[in-house]
Amino acid sequence: MRSLHRSGSPSGSLRDQVSRRLETCLRTRSRLLRLSRGCCGGWCGRVRLAPTEGCFFGSGGWGRGDLHLPDWAVGWLVGIVVGFAARVVSGVLLTALVAGCSGSGGGARETGVVAGPAVAAEESLTVLREWAERHNRAVTSEDVEPWQDAVTGALEAPVTARARRFGKLPKSARISLANPVFYVPRQSEYPRWFGVAALERSGGGDRQVLGVFVKEDAAGGWRAAHWLTFKGRPPQLARDKEGYVPAVSESGLPKAHARYLGGDDDALIPDSYTSNARDQEMGDWTVERGAVTPGPGESYALRTEDGGALVWYAVKEEKTLAGGEASTLPEEVRVHLEKNGEEPGETVQTTWQWLVIGYAPESGKGRVLGESVSLVAAR
Repeated sequence: MRSLHRSGSPSGSLRDQVSRRLETCLRTRSRLLRLSRGCCGGWCGRVRLAPTEGCFFGSGGWGRGDLHLPDWAVGWLVGIVVGFAARVVSGVLLTALVAGCSGSGGGARETGVVAGPAVAAEESLTVLREWAERHNRAVTSEDVEPWQDAVTGALEAPVTARARRFGKLPKSARISLANPVFYVPRQSEYPRWFGVAALERSGGGDRQVLGVFVKEDAAGGWRAAHWLTFKGRPPQLARDKEGYVPAVSESGLPKAHARYLGGDDDALIPDSYTSNARDQEMGDWTVERGAVTPGPGESYALRTEDGGALVWYAVKEEKTLAGGEASTLPEEVRVHLEKNGEEPGETVQTTWQWLVIGYAPESGKGRVLGESVSLVAAR
């Protein structure tokens, strides 16, 4: 895991910026949040949620103990209003770094209607803690059904397919999350969503993750629609005067990615994995690329300071494998067929789900920042 260094303002001036914003925020909302003290500059608070071990979504893991917010997350906080909320839950002190203050909020949409935040600061902490608990119950369950309460959208197919292949995982596959930074847009209608950056621990190591949580309606719960390991520094996010991050269009980035995988070199700027994916070999099987389409699930985008967008999206890719030996099939394909009681024939039809984070500039080509690709079907 690569650590990133802060750029821009020296720590003194950044602390001053955050402190001034916090002062205003806390004066108007201290009674609601019941805060009894301030924050030491915003980035040095500690958080520990669901202190367990392990991870379903990949390798890496958590030990126990508190962690300071790393440099990669500090880079995201430059110029962003940081809300500070603290409370004790089951004996664990939760200290959240939140982009924007909680409460009813304010701000005009294009219609002139005032919209509050998609989620309040205290609720966002609860969402993350309860989601980690649901994840840990699902990952150690014999059934796929518990995942229905934890994931939705583009994340649903890869998670449930993997659960069917591997079944119940050991307790070491449970996760804990620390130092969350929330990226909350203003929304008055459903579905509502917000982004989060956090450190995930599972099986002894830490990894940086970026996720999106979605609430479909007032009666429903918050579920993860995207969850992706991220190594690198994303573009700086914009914010309004109270620190909320504007939600924007995905700017055609999912369609551009699909066109690139289909052979259009000029569709976007790929990272190394996307670039190499078009020529990927699978044992001695001939790979014939089929349809590549955006989705499933919605895309989610937040405005960056330069007028572009940070985008979470998905792409579905069909591949036909032909003429190879069963022993050279990728392990996940073999296991998937075995679980379904099938044997590979002369051809194997496969479906792959891409979960992607990308950057769409105000003008010009979009760029792939990171991805995860999972087998979701084989027949």
